[in-house]
Amino acid sequence: MENFNKISICDVTSLFFLIFSFSIPMIGYHVPKYVLGCLLLLKFIDVYTNPEVYKSFFVRNKIKFLFLSFFFMFSVFSFLYTDDLKSGFGLIANYLFFIIFQIIFISNQLLLRDIFKSFLYGILFLEFVNIGIAIYNFDITQDYVNVINSITYERLSNMVKLHPGYYSLMILISIFINNYFVQGKKKWLIFLFQACFLFFLASRLLLLLLLFFCIFLIFNLDKKYKLGVTGVILVCLFFLFKVDFVNESVFRFSNFDNALGIIFNEWKCGMEICIKEITSDFIARIYQIKSSLQLIFKSFTSFLFGYGIGDFKFELLKQYEVNNFEWGINAKFNSHNQYLSTMLIGGIFNLVALFIYIFSPLVYLKKSVYKKLYILIAIVFLLYSLTESFLLRENGVLVFTFFVSAFALGNDFFDTRKFLEKNETKCI
Repeated sequence: MENFNKISICDVTSLFFLIFSFSIPMIGYHVPKYVLGCLLLLKFIDVYTNPEVYKSFFVRNKIKFLFLSFFFMFSVFSFLYTDDLKSGFGLIANYLFFIIFQIIFISNQLLLRDIFKSFLYGILFLEFVNIGIAIYNFDITQDYVNVINSITYERLSNMVKLHPGYYSLMILISIFINNYFVQGKKKWLIFLFQACFLFFLASRLLLLLLLFFCIFLIFNLDKKYKLGVTGVILVCLFFLFKVDFVNESVFRFSNFDNALGIIFNEWKCGMEICIKEITSDFIARIYQIKSSLQLIFKSFTSFLFGYGIGDFKFELLKQYEVNNFEWGINAKFNSHNQYLSTMLIGGIFNLVALFIYIFSPLVYLKKSVYKKLYILIAIVFLLYSLTESFLLRENGVLVFTFFVSAFALGNDFFDTRKFLEKNETKCI
């Protein structure tokens, strides 16, 4: 009973923080929301009991909090000139994570490596859950092609109720975390397992990033691991590229030769395909980008301020209609490009605010291991933004703001024990 009485709010907060970090990969099941609510409640109690400490912290880091709030403020500002208030409120609700994680991270007494390793183990747990579901659903009567098709891309992702793009994004981030915080043979086993899993999800851009990371690893491995890991990677790549589903990934780039024609209004309905019968994902992306650019540069006002957080999607669908892009209208496609979506919402000012948010942690990071890790993760976010509007989904906003806030506000906790002693408090 005596030990129980010594448990502080910060001890409980730390426990919930690790649970939350572990459960983020399971966002398809909405696990983190309940833990997030507990974290916020504990945070408010802690602020109430230590007001002077928190006041000092906010004053000392006011510029940092300002940089981290720019994007949220500009997005909310665009709500002032939007007509569809319901849609606007829906997206602003997702964007609250930009503020929530700033609040939560300043009460964290854990080392960042503990948080990130919890995230890594959460990803691994989810992957094993996925494998378990696949085995449970396995039909021994299926032929080879059907078996492969049942455990790739959207089919594999749907087993755990996650979009394949976000699933791939989180796995790649966990691979980077594994590289920095796990040692020995365990590191390479986890890496190879996750690299194979990422390949089966077939997210094209992230697979290219993984390939570059494989090359980076090979050149930076200890000599005793270099030959073995290189050999296993080559064998895995040979085997995986022999799998039939690779053809499906290649097909998604079909009609590449028509892309420039679409951009320059030279598309001709005729021999094989018409605008109303587009089936190529790649061609659809071209139409989405083209329509978005037309809206952005429609006027000087649209370039500066966009169309508002509630109206931008409606305006995009109207532009699809102008371009006779029926698939886009029926499926209600967004831009599939975060930079274009950001400008459609709030114009060039909103885009600048997004870049400030992404790069702000680099100004404050001092420990090289964390700075290098954040650069890798930031590159993933920046490149992923070329093919997905991931901040239009709660899953994407949650993962993005979690990591940016961790690196931006975790700086004071790199040497946690010394920092706690210096400030004579368990939380700050």
